[in-house]
Amino acid sequence: MDADVIVIGAGVAGLRCARVLEDAGLRVLTVDAGQSVGGRIRSSRIDGFICDWGLMTVNPQMPAVHRWVDLSRLDLHFPLAALLVRRTDGPQLFGDPRRVPRLLPSMVRSRMISAADLTALARWSSSGLVGGRVLDSDNDTTLLASLDEFRVRGALREELLLPVLSAMLADSSGTTSAAYAKWVLHSILAGTPGLPAGGMQALPELLASQLRDPVRLEVHASAVLETGGGVEVQTWGDTLRARKAVVAVSPEAVNQLLPVRRPRMQGVVTWWFRTPSAPFSLPVFALDGRGPIGPVWTAVEVTSFAPSYAPPDSHLVAAKTLLDRFDGRASVRVVRRHLAAIYGVPTDDWEVVAHFELPNAVPTHRPPLSDRQQVRIWDDVYVAGDHRKTGSIHGAMVSGQRAAEAVLVDLGIIGALPRRRRALPELYPLQPAASDPAAT
Repeated sequence: MDADVIVIGAGVAGLRCARVLEDAGLRVLTVDAGQSVGGRIRSSRIDGFICDWGLMTVNPQMPAVHRWVDLSRLDLHFPLAALLVRRTDGPQLFGDPRRVPRLLPSMVRSRMISAADLTALARWSSSGLVGGRVLDSDNDTTLLASLDEFRVRGALREELLLPVLSAMLADSSGTTSAAYAKWVLHSILAGTPGLPAGGMQALPELLASQLRDPVRLEVHASAVLETGGGVEVQTWGDTLRARKAVVAVSPEAVNQLLPVRRPRMQGVVTWWFRTPSAPFSLPVFALDGRGPIGPVWTAVEVTSFAPSYAPPDSHLVAAKTLLDRFDGRASVRVVRRHLAAIYGVPTDDWEVVAHFELPNAVPTHRPPLSDRQQVRIWDDVYVAGDHRKTGSIHGAMVSGQRAAEAVLVDLGIIGALPRRRRALPELYPLQPAASDPAAT
């Protein structure tokens, strides 16, 4: 046999799975069809700029990231724990008062947030969750229906909560699982997300570098077959054999190898602009709270907190549009015009450095939320990926961990795990992360 276990796919889920199996003493062969590891987490270097394919970040407070990633080697850089929200009466900064207390007076004066609205939001966000863990997914409903039920209304809902969640979920329809939306909100509050100095692809590259056996790239798996004494993985020009196989390919390709339903995905478009000057004085993400008047759902000057993304004295702005809307494939002229409205500065001279369209960026989570799907498909074949957990780096890593544990149990290397065991809490306590510069 070529290995004890073959892991197909070198995204975050596959890399975590391979690491757990190797740590248990197994011979693991990890293969990937791409020219580099990372799956959907990719970065391109263009004219001295680093441009991530999607506007993603690393949240160090996510339990899987906190426990299984050597964050010191990523050299994370963080924005301020605040948002620039464009309102009809002008721009307004909103932030987490625990981490950016100086913003609290202006937030109160804005009259956007009332005591009644905050109480309703608190009741909604804590319903069915304890410590960020979903408890009532059986009673799950859509995001909009759930907000209506708890009477979350007004400017807080329309100008802040829904725009933020739409950008994070890559879904502005309001039909996302309310339980999942609450989990995403808790993850935002748990810790400020940041960017690695070398771009987002530095994360999967770090995970791959810690494997004993290097990932074999440009290996295209075309079929996975059980033989009675193990598995065969057919590739373009070769057949690989092992005792077990874990399929951790991209969600849109998983049903090409296994008899599982293709996950529904949400798409995003990421624009990267070289700008002659900083569009705003603080390192914050920006959004339009005035309603869907344009295609941009969130934007940020990346170089305001991660200067390694550009040559010296250069400015780089990233903007995200969503493919769930008719304007997701908006022209550069329309995107520039909306960015000018959000930031209140001219953008005609902003130069496009890169433009990435990702139709399969994140899994869709419709109610009821199902985040603990079966990992064993056949006796010797397993599946992993964020579509089996939650659409996040945390979800992908936990899914890879679970698939590896199932393999180890079936091989008799570890004992059977309790049916309701959770490898990690969903979120650490909602407090500023030690690495969060806004916590000081």
